Amino acid sequence: MNSTAELEKPRWSRRKAINLTCLVAIAWIALIETVGAFVHLGYDPQVTRCLPWKVYAVGQHRPDAIEAGSIYVYRAHRIPLMREGSHVIKYAAAVAGDRVHVDAAGIAINGRYWGPLNPSVMEKGKVGMTDVTKDYTVPNGYVLMLGTQPRSWDGRYWGLLKTSLIVARARPLW
Repeated sequence: MNSTAELEKPRWSRRKAINLTCLVAIAWIALIETVGAFVHLGYDPQVTRCLPWKVYAVGQHRPDAIEAGSIYVYRAHRIPLMREGSHVIKYAAAVAGDRVHVDAAGIAINGRYWGPLNPSVMEKGKVGMTDVTKDYTVPNGYVLMLGTQPRSWDGRYWGLLKTSLIVARARPLW
């Protein structure tokens, strides 16, 4: 080998590497800003959750219409055991015109069983069977918000929510 062997020319110059890094960073910022105009991430930090997911894509705007079976974020207002103004994510289980029946067997919406009542949740919320036993039609301007987990503190115990308190639609990510 020759001691004066030619050194290999680097594949990327330092200037090219810096320019490429800056370009990628600008592209990521533009993507995040564009997507962020429509959605942001929501995180459920509770140990005992109402829904099985922890992370949600949350819309930035209040929905035009509330659809039964969709997941929404609402602002807690005069709900026992919930911090006033806190954001909560649950299913809109029943909307205006839906028939709701709650008794010792659980809750049914339009004749379809949703889930049982949980005695430990009732005890924590200081509600008895006479407080939750109801049969009603959801009026205009209201929605019944429910969770799917057994220990969910939701509308089956505290009642209906005004639709004006719905903040955005949420989609589970993981």
